[in-house]
Amino acid sequence: MPGRIGLGRGLRLLALALCSTAHAASAQDAVSLTDHQAVADSAARAWLALVDAREWDAAWSGMAPRFRQQVPQAQWRSMLERMRATVGEPTGRAVGAVAACADFWGPLAVHFTYRSATESGAGTGEEVCVYPEDGEWYVGVYSMGSG
Repeated sequence: MPGRIGLGRGLRLLALALCSTAHAASAQDAVSLTDHQAVADSAARAWLALVDAREWDAAWSGMAPRFRQQVPQAQWRSMLERMRATVGEPTGRAVGAVAACADFWGPLAVHFTYRSATESGAGTGEEVCVYPEDGEWYVGVYSMGSG
């Protein structure tokens, strides 16, 4: 996607191709979350708080084990620093859409698209797919881009 900066086009496209849309709302609509989705949203926002605080290593630890096996921690840090330098720091976010990612991350995975505001005043989009495993929530996909 033009204007998108993420964790690598191939990884992002693979993960998004495996996600099937369960529920989506237009930018004007409020998104109503199920109880499970609300828990997933809390997990995603807790992880995003690490990214917002520039705690890159802690955020990397919260990524899916499969992701951590493929993307070294130093590469992760570098990607996030470039991403944030390009689009700026988020100052707020709201859920714009919710989808299932069951095919790749398991039956309880939830994919969020957030509408985010940045310090520059520009809007951006963030995508986060979270899933539970062994009592912990992990992030399988994260991307941020203009839009």
